[in-house]
Amino acid sequence: SRAVTVLAHPGLIKRISVNELLSLGIRGLEVYYPDHSRSEQRRFHQLAREHKLIITGGSDFHGGPQCKVSCPGYVSINYHYLLKLRQAAQFK
Repeated sequence: SRAVTVLAHPGLIKRISVNELLSLGIRGLEVYYPDHSRSEQRRFHQLAREHKLIITGGSDFHGGPQCKVSCPGYVSINYHYLLKLRQAAQFK
């Protein structure tokens, strides 16, 4: 398999230039993230669809015994999105 470049937690980035990201080879966008509001999720979802980016999500868990909001499994995504990511990672 191969790597698929995904922009993680875009809501934490002050300015996003989609055209610049696309020119850098971004293939996906983390839409579902614990700190994204519902309106941010909708906005990023629409952005991903408009630019044919793979939609991803994650809990942003970095380990450690203190697990509050960012525990593994805290954020879930539709299995369809996982299949799209998996397909993009396959050699052709």
